[in-house]
Amino acid sequence: MNNKGFTLMEAMIVAVIIAIAASLAVPGMSGWMQRRELNSETRRLASNLQLAKSEAVTRNQMVFLRYQPSGTTTKDGYDVVTSSGVTLVPRIRFSNSISLLTPDTAQSMGFNSRGLAVENSTRKIGVGKITVYVNQSSSHKPDKVLTLTLGGGISIE
Repeated sequence: MNNKGFTLMEAMIVAVIIAIAASLAVPGMSGWMQRRELNSETRRLASNLQLAKSEAVTRNQMVFLRYQPSGTTTKDGYDVVTSSGVTLVPRIRFSNSISLLTPDTAQSMGFNSRGLAVENSTRKIGVGKITVYVNQSSSHKPDKVLTLTLGGGISIE
């Protein structure tokens, strides 16, 4: 009798062990994927705000990150436009699992020609926060808060 190789029984036991290990890992993967998507969308939003600031100074005019509707949760996304109506970044739509919670007072936030934060509706210098979160039924939703400071600084918390 030759003792080289594996028997069918040994191969089946290894397959069952791999299947059990995989089934234990899958529930943890869904939370990881949501956090990865949340971080990715928040960084993209911050990057587009930074682009808006840079373009406002370069073009010597106001540039806005426009989202709708205001004061509510939106999955519709956002775009970046100048005060003269030129679209710098076409509408970016989120996947079904990501939403924005925007400030009550404006439909956009952006920068004046000096790089200071402004609200679109009033053109006044101001501060804004956007909450980017994962849509879940539980009360403990993973979220990120993107803050636009008066001086035009952008931070992610």
